[in-house]
Parts: sequence; C-alpha cells; structure tokens
Amino acid sequence: SEWIHGDSLQMIRNPFWYGWEEMGDVVGNIEVINGVMIEEVSTAFALYENNEIDTSGVPLEMMDLALAGEYGDEFVIAPSNCTYYYGFITQKPAVSDPRVRRALSMAVDRQTLADDILKGGQIP
Repeated sequence: SEWIHGDSLQMIRNPFWYGWEEMGDVVGNIEVINGVMIEEVSTAFALYENNEIDTSGVPLEMMDLALAGEYGDEFVIAPSNCTYYYGFITQKPAVSDPRVRRALSMAVDRQTLADDILKGGQIP
C-alpha cells in the first residue's frame, strides 16, 4: 500500500487474491506487514535486540554466538536464493590465461569458504 524508497514499505493483504475461497483459514491472519529499509545488518540487529523490529539478519561478527546457541530458538537459518561470486581483473598478465583462472577456481575450498568465512549455512 505504501513504499518510500530507501525508507519503508507497507504491504496489505490482497482482498482480490483468487485463493481465499478455496484455502479458507489456512492462509493465515496477517493483515498488514510494515518493513523498514536498513542498510547495515549491525544496525538492524541492534534494533532487533531492542525489540524495535521483529526480524533481522545476524552480523558476521556475531554469527559464531548465534551458531553456538546464544539466541536459542530465535536464530533460524533459512534457505534463500542468492549467488556469490568473487571476481578479479582478467586483463592482468598473471591471470590472462583461462587455464590459470580455471586452476584458481578449482583450488578454492568452497565448503570452508561457506562454513568458516560466510558462516550462513550456504551450500557451495
């Protein structure tokens, strides 16, 4: 119902959705969702800890605490669709050969990168 670029978003239940009649009460009872746009995950997390927002990501520097159970059942790792890539300038002589770039790609330990660096439950 309202969107203020870079600030906030308000979504209301769609009364014209085709599934109301056939789905009945199964679809839930949320009428309005209010969202705020927060650029820094650490800011969002501080707001979450102060009960000013209902959900937040976890800053990377706090991820070890979250994974260790510090936040109990409040911490949930949920799947998301995203792609990470690490790029570099291929015109440099050291990496201009496609075979060198392929060897670098093959040398990356994706599981360790996901588990120990990104720490978000990513699947390599």
